[in-house]
Order: sequence, then structure tokens, then C-alpha cells
Amino acid sequence: MKEVKAQLRARGPLGNRDFTGQKRVNSYRGRKDSALALYYLWLTGEVMVHHRAGFQRVYDFRENVVPPSVAHKATTKEAEGFFARKVFAFRGLCTERGWASWMAFFVQRPLSRIEARRWLNRMMTDGEITPVMLEGEKDAYYLLTDDAAVLFAVSDGRVPEAWRPLDTTAQGEVVFLAPLDPVSAGGRAKKLFGFDYLWEVYKPAASRRWGYYTLPILYGDQLVARLDAKLNREAETLIINGFWLENERTGKDADFAEALARGLLRLARFVKARQIDASAITPLRLRRHIETTAKRAPAPPERPGPMQLDQEREG
Repeated sequence: MKEVKAQLRARGPLGNRDFTGQKRVNSYRGRKDSALALYYLWLTGEVMVHHRAGFQRVYDFRENVVPPSVAHKATTKEAEGFFARKVFAFRGLCTERGWASWMAFFVQRPLSRIEARRWLNRMMTDGEITPVMLEGEKDAYYLLTDDAAVLFAVSDGRVPEAWRPLDTTAQGEVVFLAPLDPVSAGGRAKKLFGFDYLWEVYKPAASRRWGYYTLPILYGDQLVARLDAKLNREAETLIINGFWLENERTGKDADFAEALARGLLRLARFVKARQIDASAITPLRLRRHIETTAKRAPAPPERPGPMQLDQEREG
């Protein structure tokens, strides 16, 4: 850690790749001891993430990232209060047991059932959280009181003002949910929405039911299908490896076909693919609509070459 801090002082913001000749380690956090040192310094607040270079975090000393006016040391009570609320902000609806499990993860110490109950009672008394009951569930759930107002609006058939779309809607263009989205991950999709979903990236290929990186598909207010897609960078093609509908009738819906085509086009543009291989999609009518829509769509922007990238960095 002394060496890492010395390098940061001498060279400015650095990522783990900027440290060479380091001792190799076998850790989830990295393959070099510098990765563990940076992670520890980040945990203790000595360094912060200055920016990202692709997926890599680039660190600098805290005083070089945030102004002195907000760089104060929180007490243990303040910090744990922050994490108590953050669990709800991150997970949404939580049972007492679920909240206690995530709280223990955030604060890095075990929580007894008595302490968890004391925390939740205090937060309810202060008006921070609200209890609700889910149909078919015996245990109470809790959520942030501000979010409760949104939940009650939705249950009344109203769209909260903060949810009004700026561009398109989930009815006009499907949404592909990330595998670890709190809405659907960890069995929540099945419990809350009757949609059986499991991220199978860590399963052996022979044991997978759906695919390596399958995404739930949101259409309107329903989870209606799954998509397993992969980008072939050399061919600049978004390949659909698998596609599964919850209900076959959805595949015959012309509005859904248009929404799916629009969603795939946006995904292709996002990953800078120039074409879509939809040969795995059934029914045939749905696949043909996607292929026809893709042909009509304007091509994505050219990928920047090395010279352009250098100019962007200089700029």
C-alpha cells in the first residue's frame, strides 16, 4: 500500500493496470497485489474512483476528487444509518430477513434478529419506511416511504409523474433487463411476477436451461420473454442465440413484433453492431418482421479508428 500511495503521489490518477511487476495473487478483486491495495484504500476512504477507462476504475486520493466541504468522517451510527436506507434504495421491497442479510453485507458484520427488528421499528417510527403485504405472502415487506407513494399510485392504475417517459415507452419498444437487475434477480421475478428467471452465467453449459447471458424482456408492464444475445465484434453482428416467449400468443401480436424490432435495433446501435442475426427467433413471422425492420433502419455510426481515438483523448 505504501508503494501504491507513493505512485499515486508521483504520477496522479492510476488504475491497477498502471502498476507493473507486482506480486501475483489469486483473488476475486484482482490478479496483482496492487489491485488488493487499491481496493483496501478505497474501502478505508483514502482513495476514490477518479474516473473509469472502459471497465477499469482509475483511482486518486480522496482530497483530489471531492471538495473539503463534503470530505468529513462519518460516525459509525451515521454510516450504518446510511446503509440501512441504502438497502431499501437498492433492493426496493424487503422482508425483515432479506433486509438483515443485505445490511450485514453492507456493514460487514452479523446482525441478530433482535437488532434487525430494532432497526426496522426505529425506521418506521421515523417515517423512513412503510410496511406492506404482498398477496400470497405471510411475511410483511418494507420499502422506503417515498417509494410507497409510487407503489400505491401504480396499484391504483396511475403512472407516477417521475415515470413518464422522455423518449419511448415499454409498449412501443421492449426493454431488456440486466441479469442482476434487482427487479428480477435472485428469484424475485418468479416471486413477484410469476416469471421464472435465473442468470446462468456461472452454470456449466450442459446444465443451462436458457443461455449464458439471457435477459428478461419487459413489454408494457409484463415480463414476456427471454433473449440470449452475443456480439460478434469482427463481423459487427448482434447474434440472437436464443429467444423464448412466455406465451405463444405474444409472438403473433403485431404491436409486440414492432416493439421487439425497435428494442433490438437500439441494442444493436448501442453495441455498434451493423447487422442483426435473428435466425434463432421464432415464430417465423416475428423473425421476418425484425429482419425487415433492420433493413430499413439507418446504419450505426462508424467505429472510431486508432487515429480518431487518439484525437478524442487529446481533445
